[in-house]
Amino acid sequence: MKSTPDQNKKLVLDAFNMLFNKRDYAVAEKFWSPKYIQHSAHIPPGREGLFNLVKASPAKLKYEPGLIIADGDFVFVHGKYSNTGLPVDWIIVDIVRVENGILTEHWDVIQDEATKEQSKSGMPMFGTSFPKSEEQPGLSSNTKGHKIRVGQVEIYAEEKGEGGPALVFLHYWGGSRRTWSQVIEPLSKRFRCIAIDLRGWGKSDHQAKDYNLVSQADDVEGVIEELNLMGFVLVGHSMGGKIAQILAGRQLDGLRGVVLVAPAPPTPLHPPDAQKQAMMESYTTPEGIVDALKIVSVRPLTLPQRLQVTEDSLGGALAAKESWVSQGMALDISKEAASIRVPMCVIVGSADPIEKEAALREAILPLVPTARFKTIEGVGHLTPLEGPNEVVNAISDFLAEEKLSDNGKGSK
Repeated sequence: MKSTPDQNKKLVLDAFNMLFNKRDYAVAEKFWSPKYIQHSAHIPPGREGLFNLVKASPAKLKYEPGLIIADGDFVFVHGKYSNTGLPVDWIIVDIVRVENGILTEHWDVIQDEATKEQSKSGMPMFGTSFPKSEEQPGLSSNTKGHKIRVGQVEIYAEEKGEGGPALVFLHYWGGSRRTWSQVIEPLSKRFRCIAIDLRGWGKSDHQAKDYNLVSQADDVEGVIEELNLMGFVLVGHSMGGKIAQILAGRQLDGLRGVVLVAPAPPTPLHPPDAQKQAMMESYTTPEGIVDALKIVSVRPLTLPQRLQVTEDSLGGALAAKESWVSQGMALDISKEAASIRVPMCVIVGSADPIEKEAALREAILPLVPTARFKTIEGVGHLTPLEGPNEVVNAISDFLAEEKLSDNGKGSK
């Protein structure tokens, strides 16, 4: 017998409460179809994608329903999601289609909740009161932002913490300085940490004439000189790892070590044209990012992480994206890698589908025989996002094993 609109409303409210508030996944599973269809730009497909996103969300995640309307098989709920890990709460209209007593399809419309000062209407978006006015998201009081002119481009970097050696972080193709946030937070309690937006990404120059890896290495070297780093370790992820190898091969004054996280190898890569085209297409739409995350990540990302990845990837300069695909991957830097004379640590995820440990050992060890490999179990290619705590531990262990730490002394 077909359910009534009132029964559908109760079903949706019970399902949302069980999943988002009680976090009883076994019971909640009974409310969702195994063939659940998801239309949201921020939620991975299917019932599994939704549940994994909730499992990765903060323990204090809370859902509050407001106005609810049912029309035939469709239920519209105006609700509030708080403690999501984002700077502000979300006000969402969830649209759910019910079939045979279970939730089978979903759409949503999402807005950040405005404070009274931000509201042009002067009316709350949810309930009868505004949220408390908070300082707008920005740099924390102990984080410094730098805009540094290197040649014809302006490079943005942020630093946090004190202690040596300084750690200089370089992000992956599609990332930004923010890729390293969860890694830097604990490390900055012991080390001076500098995260750089490579040209074409984040807050750095998007109008550069070229985006080749050598020019990007020049940018990083310029930042190091401007910040007067006398003792530092390069930490590079994926494309950033290849740039770190170029820099380390220059044997810069003050360089003490190199940490490569799921790095692009020093040897050239020549993927087929169809794969290159697919890579570019995946970085031009939110749907493409969702599809790319299915491939490159293994552990579920939190909602804030998924939003950050989407913003960083879509926000990159088109020329920066094209440069890596057309020439960066194919660049042979074996000579530079063979010139590295400082301790090196290579951190790899056991489940990385892009940069596999066996292939990296084959590419790196003939050039840098002393390189140490550390494996993180169950992590894909987005290592700093999927396993930030394990990355922190691996970096800390490497610095201790190589006796690179200044024991709290500053690195100027």
